[in-house]
Amino acid sequence: MIEEIEKRYADEWVIIEETDWDERGEPAKDIVIAHSVDRDALTQPTHQFRQRKPEAITYTFYTGEPIPEGVIAPKIVSVAEFDLAWLEMNEFYALIQAK
Repeated sequence: MIEEIEKRYADEWVIIEETDWDERGEPAKDIVIAHSVDRDALTQPTHQFRQRKPEAITYTFYTGEPIPEGVIAPKIVSVAEFDLAWLEMNEFYALIQAK
């Protein structure tokens, strides 16, 4: 469960695969795919996982303190869209750096 993951990987970014849900549709079982204190370190594992299991439902989150009040953060429509945008951004930066 998420609470156990938050304790085990305190103050880290974690990506999980949701594998089972309860009667309310809440995740009941999940598998940690990768974790790191550095969000960028999850880019490659996320990309590799999505290539192997594109149909999987994943969830990426930070186990530390929530965003402080007054800090503006972009609204994420879905985790899948966030993951895709993150991968595209990193691929774009890689192309720029290669030039």
